[in-house]
Amino acid sequence: MAPYVLSFLYEQFTAKLTPTDADLAGRTFLVTGSNTGRKIHVWELDMADFASVKKFATRANAELERLDGAALNAGVNTSQWTLTTDGWERTLQVNALATGLLAILLLPLLQKTAGLPALSGFAMVPHLTITGSSCKLFNVYLARKIAGLEQAKGIVVNVVNPGLCSSELARDIPIPSFALPIIRFVAWSCAKGSLNLLYSLLNGTPSGSYVTACAVSQPPRWTLDESGLRVQERVWNEMVELWRTIEPGVDGLLV
Repeated sequence: MAPYVLSFLYEQFTAKLTPTDADLAGRTFLVTGSNTGRKIHVWELDMADFASVKKFATRANAELERLDGAALNAGVNTSQWTLTTDGWERTLQVNALATGLLAILLLPLLQKTAGLPALSGFAMVPHLTITGSSCKLFNVYLARKIAGLEQAKGIVVNVVNPGLCSSELARDIPIPSFALPIIRFVAWSCAKGSLNLLYSLLNGTPSGSYVTACAVSQPPRWTLDESGLRVQERVWNEMVELWRTIEPGVDGLLV
């Protein structure tokens, strides 16, 4: 535990998060878990409801002419055991199960964009970025497995560690009053943390990679050993079985 805490604090205080300058004129990006910004269209999406995820993906594939990047950033963090209308623990469904389903259902649109004529300005291929939050291990597994799919060819898939930011993600967790000043001191501003997300969304990282502090990094070594890979396969297979019950047509995207 101590090495992890020291590594976390070192990154929070020393990381140099650099802006990614890019001309994105004419491009379309999708961000879940956000409802503010300039020149945006807000669509309804409830990650705690699989039917809403399906409806959202269907609309995106039907209405968007292109999708240059998808930042699957929606997440919850709670200390209470609560179930969704689908009967799953809320954090697991929102941060992992529904995120993976949406990622799979957006692959056709991302792949279509990869085949369109290149726009002038900033050169990039479509990106699918998953924010690792309370289910970070599952998010790492998702990024690796999706990156290996035939439907993900020509697309950069990665998972980003957002770092500790001053946001409302932990609003449902009771935090002792004495700890609040410490958290505020350690946490990045949301503007600073967003540079990490922009890096993973706009730079040509190897597909399936783990991004932290605006750089490609290795997740814990045990996730790459024989035992970790067995867990990865089991988690992925169980997710796939669930997605098949929600959207039978997902099979054609999992090859």
